[in-house]
Amino acid sequence: MTFLECWIEHDYNPFVLFDSAGHVKMANQEGQKVITKIPPKAIFDLAVDYASKTPGFCTHLMEIDLGRFRFFGMSIGYESDEEIGIRLYREAHKSIPLAQGAQKKLVNIYVLIDLILSSISAKTKAKFSREFDPSVPDFYVDVDGFLKVVRKGYEMLLFSSRITTKVSVAVGEFVVVNEARYPILRLELSGEDFRPDKEALEFIKRSAVAGIEVREKGLVFSLSMAFSG
Repeated sequence: MTFLECWIEHDYNPFVLFDSAGHVKMANQEGQKVITKIPPKAIFDLAVDYASKTPGFCTHLMEIDLGRFRFFGMSIGYESDEEIGIRLYREAHKSIPLAQGAQKKLVNIYVLIDLILSSISAKTKAKFSREFDPSVPDFYVDVDGFLKVVRKGYEMLLFSSRITTKVSVAVGEFVVVNEARYPILRLELSGEDFRPDKEALEFIKRSAVAGIEVREKGLVFSLSMAFSG
């Protein structure tokens, strides 16, 4: 390998090169991780859709959601119709607040979610759907804080006909505290009738229980997964 090839191979950001038919010609280490989880055609179509109209290179800064992978931008380049390359820019590890002085307990996150849903189900006609990763282990959580902030998140979706809860571990992301690396859990709440409440959002942000991202149809909570108290 040349120096440039080695650099691409060890890049933190996924890079994939396709031929004109959408077959993968080359992918660096991070690119291989992505194409084992996401159909290569989805990435090829993304590259073709956002490529410049004439041969060359272009960069788009935008939120890209590919299942378990999320990126904040991409660069696409081609010199002929024979091949096209795409480099996806992965989000760096998140700055996720850790509640100081909170009483944390080792819990199963799904038990807490079910507890919240049972308490709000009488307030809505919405049907609840779940997309859970069964491999998520128990970890230490500020239970009282979690129940309060996540409940407020659900309350902004009560007018939806269906509320979806998705739980997954962020791939390639972590938070560092005192030189220890903790995985990040994503809890996504969504529905077609999302009604953001400014006061509730401010409460969630002040709580230091989880990071929060507001989207068009809901919220994403990010929690650090500590496995020791």
